[in-house]
Amino acid sequence: MRYQEELQAENAKVQERYALAMERIAQIALEQDNIALPYRSYFQKTAAFLLLLKNLQESFAKGEAKEWDLDKWKAVNQDLYADLLPSKDLEQGYNCSYANPAYAEEKLGKYGKILCFLYTELRGCIAYIYENRLFSSLKMDIYAALALLKPDERTCITLQLIDGYPIDQIAKVTGIAENTVKSHLHRGKEKMANYLKQNGYD
Repeated sequence: MRYQEELQAENAKVQERYALAMERIAQIALEQDNIALPYRSYFQKTAAFLLLLKNLQESFAKGEAKEWDLDKWKAVNQDLYADLLPSKDLEQGYNCSYANPAYAEEKLGKYGKILCFLYTELRGCIAYIYENRLFSSLKMDIYAALALLKPDERTCITLQLIDGYPIDQIAKVTGIAENTVKSHLHRGKEKMANYLKQNGYD
């Protein structure tokens, strides 16, 4: 019983941030003009996946999942994992998943590797649902904050924060002048900090 109490306390701590993050993610799923092509498809598909997780979590919380039969569970798992499964059809499954680094790089260019990494990190939230935990609102907030950035800002930020590249290496990889990289990092971090501050982070 102690484990259940700890989970409830943990969920209560993140409930407000979780609700704010899900509200922003619902907006991303519907946006048409605020996200540039080809990134729109990536952010909308990722937002739709996170909303699927939210709906599943709500079904668990309401006790609806206890009534599901085997066919319903199969359908739920198919929805959760459809874009990771192999398929003979080149327009389905892993062939056209942002979890596939080759596909992500083909569709998103130089940002594909970074966004593929973020996509797979967010897919890891499936486990939180089955553990009856609200999934990490910080991951979702970072995802939402990245969606606000211009593509070059997003690339510079992720190359520095995820890959640990110094400014000169970011410039070399992206073909952007070092001073421009510095500007992108400054503006991108400022935008992300403002977004995260508005959503309850210090």
